[in-house]
Amino acid sequence: MGNRALRKKLAQVIREVGWDAKLYYGNKHQAWRYLRAYTMREIIHLLSFKKGDLAHDCDGFNHVVKEPMLSYHRWHGQTLVPQISQLEFEDGRYSCGCPGGPMPACSREEIERYFTMTDEQVKERKTAGWWSQRDEKIHEALRSGKHICDERGVLLKEFADADASVFTFSSVSS
Repeated sequence: MGNRALRKKLAQVIREVGWDAKLYYGNKHQAWRYLRAYTMREIIHLLSFKKGDLAHDCDGFNHVVKEPMLSYHRWHGQTLVPQISQLEFEDGRYSCGCPGGPMPACSREEIERYFTMTDEQVKERKTAGWWSQRDEKIHEALRSGKHICDERGVLLKEFADADASVFTFSSVSS
């Protein structure tokens, strides 16, 4: 698909969302210079997620989309191009903004297979300092045959506690 076709598709997607279909504000030449094929594909991809859709984020779980966050790219002080910076999820998280952005939802089996680790992998992660209390809870639940997410792939509440982001550095060698 060439750039002209991408511009038309992007304008159509923006109109469907209900935003102004104009793809630039200010200097048209600078705006089209900024809107390269990669940027247009990225905007189209992020606008494909609607409110209530499931999106798979880099934390390994699916999340329910609350709304896309609109921002405007500025070039030499002029507001030029509307773009999606990230997605806001219903659980209060925002998408991380990794290249490629959030992906389509994964199944429960794929998510649990991703989090299943051998004892040797657990030992390596603990030695490296990349092991948290949440990781421990998830590992123990999977070993005992429990599910860590619901049928949609959304993390269960018992694993989404406040200690999830706090890493416990055990036996880190100096």
